[in-house]
This record gives sequence, C-alpha cells and structure tokens, in this order.
Amino acid sequence: MLNNHAPIVSLLKNGIVKIKGSIEIDEAFQDKFTKGDNGYTHLEIESGTIEMSENKVIILVE
Repeated sequence: MLNNHAPIVSLLKNGIVKIKGSIEIDEAFQDKFTKGDNGYTHLEIESGTIEMSENKVIILVE
C-alpha cells in the first residue's frame, strides 16, 4: 500500500505477504519470516485480515 492510502480493512487469502523496509520481528517468530529480493521480508500465510489507517498497517494472520 502506498503512503497516505485511504483507510481500509480487507481479508487476506493463502499466499505470501511481502514487507518492504525495516521491521522488528520478535525472536519467537523469526523462523516464520524469510528474506527475499530487493529488501523485502516474506511471510507465508493461510488467511488473515489487514487494516491500514494513518500510515500504519496491522496484519492478523494464521
């Protein structure tokens, strides 16, 4: 999603979430994430929900 995107809540389906930029990952969950190309971090998911508001993203996944 782009900077200053309109507020949104949406469902996520089975696939890979690509996260660009610097993120902090709790040590207990580091094995769930992989480093991808071009500075992306990947997280494989089964399903979930995403919310974006005021340039902050919250992702709840299984």
